[in-house]
Amino acid sequence: MDWWYQASPVYKQHFGDFYARHPEATGIFKGFYARFTSENERWAYLVRMLDFIYHQPPVKNTYQVLKDLIQDRPYHILTTNQDAMFNRYFADEQISTIQGDWRFLQSSAPQIDDQLYDARPFVKRGMEYLAQQEDKLYLPNDLIPHSPTTGLPLTPWVRSPEFLEGRRFKQEHEKTRQFINRFGNQKLLFFELGVGRMTPMFIQEPFWQLTSQLPLAHYVNINPQDAMTHTQIASRSVLIDADVDQALRAVQKLKSQNPVSHQSYLKTPRVPKQEPEQQALGMLEQAPALLITAANGFSISEGFNWFASDAVFHDLLGDLVDQYGLHNMLEAVQYPYQSKVVQWRVWARIINRYSSHYHTSPLMENLRQIIKGRPYYIWTTNPEHHFNLAGLDHVVENEANWVYGSCQTPDHPHVDLRAAARLMVGLEQERELTEADLPRCTTSVGRC
Repeated sequence: MDWWYQASPVYKQHFGDFYARHPEATGIFKGFYARFTSENERWAYLVRMLDFIYHQPPVKNTYQVLKDLIQDRPYHILTTNQDAMFNRYFADEQISTIQGDWRFLQSSAPQIDDQLYDARPFVKRGMEYLAQQEDKLYLPNDLIPHSPTTGLPLTPWVRSPEFLEGRRFKQEHEKTRQFINRFGNQKLLFFELGVGRMTPMFIQEPFWQLTSQLPLAHYVNINPQDAMTHTQIASRSVLIDADVDQALRAVQKLKSQNPVSHQSYLKTPRVPKQEPEQQALGMLEQAPALLITAANGFSISEGFNWFASDAVFHDLLGDLVDQYGLHNMLEAVQYPYQSKVVQWRVWARIINRYSSHYHTSPLMENLRQIIKGRPYYIWTTNPEHHFNLAGLDHVVENEANWVYGSCQTPDHPHVDLRAAARLMVGLEQERELTEADLPRCTTSVGRC
């Protein structure tokens, strides 16, 4: 499908008028980033582009060849492609589109509207209008899609600075995680097809890492330009420096000549589940010193989760959740409230619950027992100060912590906010908080 990146005959046939006006847009992809004269022109192009993507058939039968090779084996497809072409051949639940999908629109302000909207009805109406027009590079304002929730303009749900990493995005990643959890201890093949060097962090590097971690995993990379692997998994890697379509057809031909049952792979005994823990125990017992790193996973295990919309979150911030449409505690502390008083209502409740009344958790107690008697340092991004509150004093909090407030004037001493948080939570139960109730610097009249 060379029309993505080239001014191919197919591209010129469907977008010749646009290409004449924007000769720099050599292909669908560059057309998406063209310097449009107006939103009306931009949406005329987007409507035509999306309709083209939805209906243009693949030039080759590569997807069907891949499907024939997979047969009835368990599989999952992780892709940065946004054209939903895989969805024409494979079930949606077995595909993770982690860079967006042209079939959906999102708000241009996702921080206040985190919904996805089906793009196809907008595209259909736009194409019906353009079919009646001589100038197909203009779409009227009333056909430009806007959010039914906020009235703000919509934009395609594809990777951009405003890309919505909301519910659907998390579900796409979760499908992949569940598949790897299910088959990770079997002979799992990470089969990479044409992943380039533009974004290796989304698929290629995780595939290398997982192949290294899973003892029965193997890695195959088919790429005409960038067939590569990591030295640590070289013995379990196969690199095919060839066109993906040609390579798959060659494999298909070999398979028809030498049929091999895959059932034995599915029956491979699982690696004993306790083995990694036993290896870690042995290493811990032999280590004379410990450098410990801890982040959100540790906090979540202790019961504090920045990202959850759970019972604790609603119990703590329920009235504000409804008023501001909040989805988790991270969003609650970052929300652009109109008033510092409201912002401090959020912080006071969180600090009071998680730091003013902290009792050492069983998880933290287990960690203290592991450390006991040995030199250690803890390096953490967690802001709740729990390691220090649990009596572990060799700690670097490299993203600071919320127990201390800093003055707006540089170099003033920090203020312990726990007493102020307790006071504000108590006052909230009696009356509305005011500016006078907010914590102040002890050196000057500046506010923390």
